Formats: sequence, C-alpha cells, structure tokens
Amino acid sequence: MHPLFFITPLAMMLSTGIAIAKPDKLTRIMGFGGVCSDCDLSKKNLSGANMNGASFPRSNFTAADLSNAKLRGSNFSRAIFRRADLSGSSATGSNFSWADFSGATLDNMNGNGNNFSRATLNGAKGKSADLVAANFSYAKLLGTSFQDAEFSYSNFSNTDFSGAKLNEARFEMSNLSFVNFGTSDLSNVEFNRVDLQNARFDNTLLTGVIFTETFLPGADLSKASGLMPEQLASACGDSKTKLPEGLSLADCNTTSWSKQFTRIDDNAASFNQARFGKMHNRDILTIHTETKRTLNEGRIALLEAGRVLAGALEDSNIKELTGQQNLSVSSKSTLLQQHQQRSLERIIRSLTKLRLSSNGAAQSEIDQAIIELKKAQEIMKQKNQDMEVAGK
Repeated sequence: MHPLFFITPLAMMLSTGIAIAKPDKLTRIMGFGGVCSDCDLSKKNLSGANMNGASFPRSNFTAADLSNAKLRGSNFSRAIFRRADLSGSSATGSNFSWADFSGATLDNMNGNGNNFSRATLNGAKGKSADLVAANFSYAKLLGTSFQDAEFSYSNFSNTDFSGAKLNEARFEMSNLSFVNFGTSDLSNVEFNRVDLQNARFDNTLLTGVIFTETFLPGADLSKASGLMPEQLASACGDSKTKLPEGLSLADCNTTSWSKQFTRIDDNAASFNQARFGKMHNRDILTIHTETKRTLNEGRIALLEAGRVLAGALEDSNIKELTGQQNLSVSSKSTLLQQHQQRSLERIIRSLTKLRLSSNGAAQSEIDQAIIELKKAQEIMKQKNQDMEVAGK
C-alpha cells in the first residue's frame, strides 16, 4: 500500500500523547511517510526525522525540534511551526501554504520548489537558508532575519518584509513586485534580473545593494538610505519611480534588457509566468519529468553548484554594468571588489555542501577545489588591503 494512504501508528500515538519512547530515541525509530491531519506534535523531539512524502495538514509542531529533518515532497498546508527548530532541515517540493512559522528557526534550511504562499513567518530566523524557486506570494515576513539567504528564481509578489534583516541575501530572476521592504536592512543584498516594480522601500537601508538589470517602475525608494548613484547604473524605472534627491534612473522604455519583464497593473503576475506563459503543455510536462528525474538521481546539488559558478563568471562583467554612468575609477574598483569577494564566498559555501558518497574521485576533486578557492580568497583579501593602504 502506498505510504500516502497509510496512517502511521507512531504518528497517531504521538498525536494523542502516548509515551512510546524517550525523546532521544524517537529519531532512530520513526519514519513518518504517512498521513496525519490535525496531529499534535508540539514540543516533540523530531530531530532527523524522515517525513518525506508525508501529509500533515493543519498539524501542530509548535516548539518542536525538527532540526535536520527530511521534509521532501510533503504537505504541511496550514500547519503550525511557531517557535519550532527547522535548522538544517531538507525540504524540496513541499507545500507550506498558509502555514505559521512565527518565531521559528530555519537556519541553513535547504530545499527547492517549496510553496510558502500566504504563510506567516513573522520573527522567523533563517540565516544561510537556501530556498530556491520558492513561492512566497502574499506571505508575511515581518521582522524576519534571513541573512545570507538564497532566494533566487522565486516569487515574492505582494510579500511584506517590514522590519526584516536580509543583508547579504541573494535574489536572482525573482518576482518581488508590490513587496513592502519598509524599515528593513537590505545592506549588500544582490538583486540580479529582479522585478521590483511598485515595491516600497520606506526607511530601508540599501547600503551596498547591487541592482543588476533590476526593474523598478513605480517603486518608491525616496525614503531609503545608503543608496549611491553607481548602485543604480544597471537598473531602470519610469515616471512613477521615486528616488532620493539627486539620484536618477534609466527609462525602462529605452532599455533593451527590460523587455524580459512585463508590466503589472493591480494584480501581480509571476515573473516566471511572464517568461514561460506561452509554453506548450507538452513542454511543461517534459520539464516536470526531467526535473523529477534529476532530483531522484541526486544530481540537483551539482547542477546548483554549476549555476553558482556560471553566475560568478558573469559577475566579473560588472565593469560593463557600472560603466553606464560616469563613475570614478575608485567607485568602480570598490564595487568590483565587493562583487567578486561575495561571489567567491558563495561558490565556496555551495561546494562545501556537496557530498558525493557514490563517487570518491569526484568528491576529492571538489575538496581540492575548495582548498584552492580559499587560497584565492585570501590572496584577493590581501590584494584589496594593499590597494587600500596605497590609496588606490
């Protein structure tokens, strides 16, 4: 019988509070993979639990320990994860729509293609979380702390990030239209080919933010702080875009790269839908099949590392981007150094996560590459310090 149609006895016992084992033994004997609606698993020790392919709609995980748990392909719609610990957990293709993660810990959470639509994550912490291709549309992330997180290829339309700490986070090829960043810390965030039309940046810190081919029609940055002219060299807006006094933007109507974006009126449409909306259903099915096969074969980590490496090579072209305005040589050099350093750090972090147990030779090559990259990182730091001392 398929596990999705089998009610796990252990899940039922836990939901009714029956003591079957000490908390420190739960991870060794549990294997959910079943259905348990409205279960009460609050304050349970589920660290390392295997919940792949499970369905726990409306279940209560308040203050539960789900660190390093496996949550792939599962349904947690409207589940409650208040103050739960999901640090180091792995979730790919799971449904967390309408779920409540208030005050939860998501540090180093890893997973692609998850649905957090209309979820509440107020006060959640997710340092270095890697949540690529996720749907956070209409979600509430007030006062969250997602420092150094990866959110590329995601949909954040109509999301509220008020008071959030997102410094060093990365958004690439993502839809952030109608997002509210009020009073947030976005220092050193990377916006690469991102749709930010009609976004609000009231009292938002934008020091060191990189706007690469960023779409800003209707966005309000007039009350943002820390914004310099060179940061907007590769962004565009329109007559409704509001900027701090003394700053200007290119017109999206005269910018060739802005054609990849579509205008959005009252209702935000997904950026990915704008790009792929005309795709034939047969092609969509093919992509779905290939993606599933790739995940099953465990190759997604290698593909992601390749994407990061390719992105780093592209980052080296930042001189071309900053050259669109009359910037000083020192401004270009500083921006280039910051971009290269952060790209190198992301490559090292991505490669460090790879563990190829089935291919020892390949793993050795990756380990050696990490060593060489760290050496290059130290050389780069020393070079930058020498340049600062020399006043260049």
